[in-house]
Amino acid sequence: FTKEMKKDWTILAPQMSPMHFQFIEKAARTEGYNLDVLPANDKEAIEEGIKYVNNDACYPSILVIGQMIRALKSGKYDPKKTAVIISQTGGGCR
Repeated sequence: FTKEMKKDWTILAPQMSPMHFQFIEKAARTEGYNLDVLPANDKEAIEEGIKYVNNDACYPSILVIGQMIRALKSGKYDPKKTAVIISQTGGGCR
């Protein structure tokens, strides 16, 4: 991700903590990044994740991938101008 991309690219972040991630989105936008924290998990995101993630993966990885793929398939984001970001939570799962 380059400085030039900052102005016209969207960064998608999975929702991993509704209480805290609202601040991450606001902080990134303050710095000029167009970051969208995706909505909390629902049945559709879970089903989407199950389609694409190996069943040996941990459940949180299924949720995160499901959120990302669902967002990219929604038509709201241009896949050629969208980046994804996944944070580390202190374990190797995600």
